[in-house]
Amino acid sequence: MVGQTFSDGTLTLEVSEFFYKGEITSLPDVGGALENAGIVNIVGKRSIAHAIEHGIITEDNIIVIDGVPHAQTVTMPASPQAP
Repeated sequence: MVGQTFSDGTLTLEVSEFFYKGEITSLPDVGGALENAGIVNIVGKRSIAHAIEHGIITEDNIIVIDGVPHAQTVTMPASPQAP
């Protein structure tokens, strides 16, 4: 999937090597990385299913572009409360 571009006429998703390619790792390690990430971009059926299983995203977060599921999430750290 890396290196491919998907388009449905309205939206285009470029799964570029520069942005998406990284180390190949095990699913348990991916789950831990997802849980600790501040910004997550997820592409593909298996990746999306894994993120749902770990509670990183829900079905409502998913868009489909040319048959390819894609989701993004941002987690902001809690800020300290002012006195």
